[in-house]
Amino acid sequence: MHTWNNRNSKIAISLISFIILFMMRQEYGAPIICRLAITALTIIIGVSFRDLILKGKFDISYGMYIWAFPVQAICINVFHLRFYNGIVIVFTLTILMAIFSRKYIEQPFMKKKSQAGNLARKIQTE
Repeated sequence: MHTWNNRNSKIAISLISFIILFMMRQEYGAPIICRLAITALTIIIGVSFRDLILKGKFDISYGMYIWAFPVQAICINVFHLRFYNGIVIVFTLTILMAIFSRKYIEQPFMKKKSQAGNLARKIQTE
């Protein structure tokens, strides 16, 4: 386990980040240090919890990664949406595209990969 990836390190980094955000709350704009603090907090939250319920069966992160930019580019450049309306619409469409991608593209390929692996193991044992 990495030394930064333990409970005490996460608590220390979180406290430092919150202190930075608290001290900079009156600053105009968001200084780079605040952006780094928010990034650190986001990463800590992201790696602090286990997926005990879904266990990766509904992981749409790859689809979100793949579809976010094209959906955003089309919605913003073609439909000229206002900022907050655009966020809601882009987020919703990206989630829908990611779910579609997971179900109809990723899962069939993962199933074939699993079948190919089973066949390879069977051939090796013969």
